[in-house]
Amino acid sequence: MPSRLNKIDSSSSDLCWHGCEQVGTLTHMLWHCPAVKSFWTEVFHSVSLMMNIDFSPRSVVGLLGYRAAQLLLCSPVRTCSEILGSPV
Repeated sequence: MPSRLNKIDSSSSDLCWHGCEQVGTLTHMLWHCPAVKSFWTEVFHSVSLMMNIDFSPRSVVGLLGYRAAQLLLCSPVRTCSEILGSPV
């Protein structure tokens, strides 16, 4: 990512490679950049149509692979073992 490369080599730019003139952090490059935001919007729209559900774009789904059902079941006070089940 540009921001990391800039820390290693100060002669390299820390700006996004997509040309939006923002700092190129990992989350920016994969989720927030206008160049990729339209991609994610289209992906979520297509999935919504195919699955016949309202599936709004969320970074935890697009980048981490969480399923909509997991997101609906999770609350901030639940522990990992409650979500994933107890170990065998």
